[in-house]
Amino acid sequence: MRSIPASKEAEKPSLAGLIDGIRYAFSRQDLLGTYLVDLAAMFFAMPTALIPFWADELGTPWALGLMYAVGTVGSVIITLTSGWTKNYRFHGRAIICVIVVALLAGFMPKLGKFDAQTNEFALQKLRENESKETE
Repeated sequence: MRSIPASKEAEKPSLAGLIDGIRYAFSRQDLLGTYLVDLAAMFFAMPTALIPFWADELGTPWALGLMYAVGTVGSVIITLTSGWTKNYRFHGRAIICVIVVALLAGFMPKLGKFDAQTNEFALQKLRENESKETE
C-alpha cells in the first residue's frame, strides 16, 4: 500500500490539533454514542485473557488456538464483505439495529452468565494453586 501525500493546505500535527479533534468528537452526540457502544463491546466481548480458562472449562484444549483466531477471522470476513457500507447513509440506524439484534438474540445476557462462570472458575484455579504452594 503506498502512502498518500499530505494536502498542501493541511496543518502540521500539533497538540492544538489533537485538542481540536477531541473537542469536535465531544461536540457530536452521534460520535459519542458510537464510542460508548464500541467501548461497551470491547469491555464485554474481548476478555482475551480468559480464553485459556474457557478452553479448560469446556474441556477442549485443542480449541485454544481457534478461540484466539476467531476474532481475526471475523475481522477479515467483515473487511472483505463491507464494501457496500460506503454508500449507506444511515450509519446511526445501522448501529441501533445491530444493538437491538444482539440484545434480542440474548448475546449480552449469555455473555454475562458465561463471564461469571469463567471468573468463578479462574478464582477456583487460583485458590488451588495457592493451596499447592503453601503445602
